[in-house]
Order: sequence, then C-alpha cells, then structure tokens
Amino acid sequence: LLVHHQTPTDSQVEIAKHVQMLVDRGNGCYGIGDCEQAIVAYDRALALDNRRIEAYCGRGNARRYVGDYPGSWADFDTAIQLDPRQGSAYIGRALANCFQHQPDDLAIADFQYGIELIDRPQTAIDYVMRGTAYAQLSNTEAAIADYTSAIDLNPRLVVAYNNRGNLRQYLGDLDGAIEDFSIVLEIDDQSPIAYNNRGIVYTYLTRYPEAIADYTKALELQPNFTSAYNNRANAYCHSNEFDKAIADYSRSISLDPDFAVAYSNRGNIYRTQGDLSAALSDYDRSIKLDPNLTIAHYNRGICHRQLGNHQQAIADYTKTLVLDPQYFYAYYHRGNTRQYLGDKHGAIADYTQTLRFDPEHVHTYYNRAVTRSEIGDFPAAIADLEAAIDLDPEFALAHYQLGWLLAKTDNHELALFEYQCAIDLKSNYLDACYQHGIVQQILGDLTGAYADFSCCLDIDPKYAPAYYQRGKINIQLGDRAGAIADYHQAAKLYLDRGDSKTYQQ
Repeated sequence: LLVHHQTPTDSQVEIAKHVQMLVDRGNGCYGIGDCEQAIVAYDRALALDNRRIEAYCGRGNARRYVGDYPGSWADFDTAIQLDPRQGSAYIGRALANCFQHQPDDLAIADFQYGIELIDRPQTAIDYVMRGTAYAQLSNTEAAIADYTSAIDLNPRLVVAYNNRGNLRQYLGDLDGAIEDFSIVLEIDDQSPIAYNNRGIVYTYLTRYPEAIADYTKALELQPNFTSAYNNRANAYCHSNEFDKAIADYSRSISLDPDFAVAYSNRGNIYRTQGDLSAALSDYDRSIKLDPNLTIAHYNRGICHRQLGNHQQAIADYTKTLVLDPQYFYAYYHRGNTRQYLGDKHGAIADYTQTLRFDPEHVHTYYNRAVTRSEIGDFPAAIADLEAAIDLDPEFALAHYQLGWLLAKTDNHELALFEYQCAIDLKSNYLDACYQHGIVQQILGDLTGAYADFSCCLDIDPKYAPAYYQRGKINIQLGDRAGAIADYHQAAKLYLDRGDSKTYQQ
C-alpha cells in the first residue's frame, strides 16, 4: 500500500479547489433554476470554508428563490460583514427585505449602494443583481439592459430570462415576455415558475386555454404551488368556468390560509353568482389578513352597494383611495353611491376626479351630466353629454338625455334631432319615440306627433301616456271619437296601475 503524504499547504489548496468546485456547482444549479440542489452545494462549500463570500451570496439568492427570505437576508448580511464592499450582497439583502415587507428606506439605500459598488459587473450574476436593483428603483430601461448583458455572458442563465420576462410583462411587451419564458422552458422544461409566469402573460393576452395548460403543467411539477392555483382560477373565471375557479381558489386557500388575494378573488365569483353573503365574508377575511389590500376594499365596496349598505360602500371606496389615490374606479363608484344618496355635489366632485385620471370614461360624463341637470346646471350638463357623444357617437342614452335637456331649455329643433339620433340607434326606444312626439306636438307637427305616439303603442300596447297624448292630438285634428277611444284606453290602463289621480284626469 502506498501512503501519500500532504503538507498542510497542499491540503489547504485541495480544500480550496473542492470549495470552488462546490460553489461552481451551486452557481450552475442556480443558473438553471434548480435551487434546492444549489443550496446543498453551497452548504457543503460553507462547511469547508465558512468565510466564502461567493457561497453566502449564492445561497442567499437560492434561498430567496425558494421562499426562505429570513435565511436569504442572513446570508447576504453575513457576506456584507465579511466584505463591506460586496455590492451584490447589499442588493440581495434589500430584496430579501422587500419580499418580507414593503420596501423601506434601508432597502432603498441598500439597492442604491449596491448599484454604486457594482459599477462594472464582472459576472452574469452581477448583472442580474444590479438589474434587479434597477427594477426595484423603477429604472426599467437600465434593468432590461443589465438582464440582457447577463444573458449575453451566460445564454443559459434562466433567472435572467425570468426577470427580464417579468419586466417585459410589466411594461406591456407581452410577446417579448412569452419569448423569455419559453426560452427558460427550452433550457429547463421542469420549471414550474416559468410555466406559471408564461401562463400569466397568456391570461393578459386572453389566450385562456394556453394559460390554463401552463398553470396545469406548473401544478403537475409543483402540486403545492399556491400562486398557480390562484392564477389558474383567474383564467377559469375569464372563461366563465366558475365552479372550477372556485375550486382552485379554495385549493389555494387550503394551502395558504393567509392568502388574502385568493379570498378577494373568490369573493368576486360569489358576488357575480349572486351569493353576496359569501362574497362579503371572503372580502372581510381578505381585509383582515391584509388591511392594505386595495382591491379587496374596492370589491367589498361594490358588494356593500349591491346589499344596499351605501354608507359602508362609501367607506370602502374612500379607504381604497387612501391606499391608492389613483384608483379612479373607486371615485366613479363612490360618485354613483353619493348620487344615489342625494349628495349631488359630492357625486360631481367624484366624477370630476374620475375624468382627471381617465378623460375618456364615457359613462362618467353621462352620470355627471345627469347629476348636474338635477341641480339645474343645464349648460354644464349639456357640455358633458356632448363630450360623451363625441367619445361614443352610438351612445343612444346620451343622445336621448341631451334631447331632453335641449327641450327643457326650449331648443326644440335640436332636441328633435337628438331624439331622432337615439331612435335611429335603437329602433324600439320607447321613451325617445314618446319625447320626439311631444316636441313634434310643441312645434305644431300634429301628424308627426300622432305617428310618434302610434309608434310608441306598437312598441308597448299598454303604454298609457301615448294613448293620452294621442287623444289630445285627435281633439286638435277634430277626431272626437278617436280621442274618446284613446282617453278611454288610457284611463283603463292608469286604473289598472292603481293611478287613480291620472285616471280621473
């Protein structure tokens, strides 16, 4: 037997080589998304050399990827203690902090300092880390450039494709996002994250069958993938497969009972199906779990409004706007609720805020016009209706309402035109036909008015006001028998409706 003897120096060299091999193995596994094996390699490297900064940073990234945010933070913090000039460690520590909490001043300072230290990235991972810091600081152009540089250095670095895909999706480049996630799946067809991410993009593109297929594949690979259940439920919801959606939301909640978004989403389906009690229960649970979840307050406001709890609805819309002052739909719905409760000026203020954020919101112009007309501000109401019609020339109800206001302000010729527009757009528009006849009568066109009221009765043979008005026209035309017949029919219909006052008239 040959016994080999090594000096202490030789032994240290061999250990260093083995540590580097383990770090390289960890980096390779992390690069293709196999973070569990990456952590094993980094653990073994650190067992041999507990001052190896690269291993702490690598394990910190891998731990963050699998959701161990406290462990990730601790690894990056250790790396910083060992080398206060390690830029990627500051960025990693900030990311771990962000995944546990909202970004605070310390996290932002870490991002900024990390970018400053990684002035000239040396590796693909350095580019990824700096790109992620840029993304967190909303410098999306610089972030995409860094992810692209990382890919140029390492074309198989899936984390760079995933991050760039997420950012492209955020910026609206959905085709580019699909391309990035598809490349990840070419490199590693066992990546549930990439299937889930691509499914999200397919959902945005309304390609729901493809989205559902991707979410299903993600769940086959990772059966406890909570977000994938929630996301597949969203796709089922868009496909009107509500039972499947509820089942997926419920599965997501069973895996994570604190998943506030899933409760809010399931509440939306219950509300759509008319089960307002179950919907309200889900919204309450969602808000209890996450009091700052804007969408849950907004949805609960809609639910309260449907239940007739108008003050609670206003409170929820107001809370929505406290959390996100730019969530303009909350202004719109709060305006509708205030209008219903008689707070006309409050409603007008909310509609005005809605239009500040969305100047092309047609129904806001219409609703503000109706509210303004109710307080007697006819010129402003007419201007709003004209704006609504400019945006949607086929908005029959706006033409009708504009005709009514023009008639109210004695602009009868213009009113006649608007009523006719409404009738042309909606041939069986009973109210427009009736008001068209009233204006014809005012302008002295008795034959035209008679035809309009007869048209009303073709649409609805039990429309008493049309008989009554046609009776008046018959008197003016000298047809007393026709007038008596119309008055008799009008009287009978009013009596059937229990309107004795108009019957006596």
